[in-house]
Formats: sequence, C-alpha cells, structure tokens
Amino acid sequence: MTKAWWMLAVMAMAAVASSTPARADDGTRARKMMEEAFNRRYRWSENFKGFSADFAFTREGKTVKGSIKADATKPHGGVTVECADEEVKKLVSETVASTVTHTRASSFEKAFGACSFAIGGDDAHGGTKIALTGHGFFKDFTVKDGNIVENHGAHGEMSSEVKVQQIVWLAESGKALPRAYAFTIKTGDREQSGKNLESWREIDGVWLPTRTHLMRNEGSAAVVESMLTLENIKVEQTGH
Repeated sequence: MTKAWWMLAVMAMAAVASSTPARADDGTRARKMMEEAFNRRYRWSENFKGFSADFAFTREGKTVKGSIKADATKPHGGVTVECADEEVKKLVSETVASTVTHTRASSFEKAFGACSFAIGGDDAHGGTKIALTGHGFFKDFTVKDGNIVENHGAHGEMSSEVKVQQIVWLAESGKALPRAYAFTIKTGDREQSGKNLESWREIDGVWLPTRTHLMRNEGSAAVVESMLTLENIKVEQTGH
C-alpha cells in the first residue's frame, strides 16, 4: 500500500529540468506566479545536512518504537530506520523520505528552469491553474493566494493528485508551510488515497515535523489511521 506513496515522493522532486533560460513560448505571467509560489514555500537551507530522532508509531492500539536518521544531501532523503517491525520500518522510512524530498534546499531554476508554463484557467475555489510542459512528472499546479494548493502528475502507468488543505505562515522566516494535504495515487487499476496532518516545531533554527497523523486507504478498504511521533531530535548542519 505504501509503495505508490513512496513513488510519489521520489518522482515529485525528480527535477529533470536544468538551469536554462525561459523558452520563447513561455507564459510570463504563469512562470512568475509559479516561481513566486515556489519561493514562498519553506525549505531547509543549504547548510542543513539532516537529522536523527527516536520515534513512536501507533496504529490500531499498537505502538512500535525505534530510531531514524535522515541525510538531506542524499537521494530520497537517505533515510535509515531501526525497529523490529518491517512494515512499520517501511512506512516510517517512506514518510520521512517524502518530507526530506519536499523540504530540502532547492531553487526554482533547478527544479523547473527548462519547463514552459501557461495559465490553464481559474478553478472553482478561486485558484489559478498553471499547466507546464518539459517536466518528467508534474503536469499542472494550482496557485491560490500565492501558495501552491494542488498538483497533478504522471509517470508511466502511475498518476497522482495532491491537494493542500491547510497552510501555516512562519512569520520569522517569511515562508509558508503546508501542514495538511490529501492525495490520490493510481497505478494501473490500483488506487490509494490518504491524508497527512503534520505538526512542525523549530529545533535549532530548523523546522521539522514532530508529529504526523496519517490516514490511508486502498480501493474500497476501510481507512487506517496511524500516528508518527518524533522525539529527541538532533539536527546536523554544516559547521556544527
């Protein structure tokens, strides 16, 4: 059930675009909206190397404890998990890897520099849809109030939809941080959906998710809820 979500986290930041000038057919307004929304999102600095923590994973009345280590300089977050339950180990690894993939230091040019953008119209909730070409995964984004609130992507037989349901403003950094989001992933005739509700905390000058409420279901199966809590977090930065 979690493999497709891991694929989304991997592909979502598969920035095949290189740092190249905007193409002649690029929509200036669309590119500007997308770039501003991208830069508005909170990301770790280049000095952030990763973190380690103890964790507790609770599901259906059972709690599994262990430890994790994430390396933000490695592909997919370089996450290692130590615990006795293999299923929990896999889910915790994929959840943390997704966080690292989406929050690691990046630039708009590195992620989308070779893409072309076009205004795709307004959605029913007041956002503006931006279509793009030239990316290996993403097909479109929706921007509302300066934030990215929805995206669609596809790779091979897999397609995805992510909708941001809550965004918090980090006043000191002047950045926005998605706190709650829902997703649907289709792989062939298989469909998985879920929601994440995250609580972030600043630790040694770095914001990290210390508590994540996960809701998952596949097909017509009942929703399974679980809670991932991180404790004793240690941040590693260059020069520390």
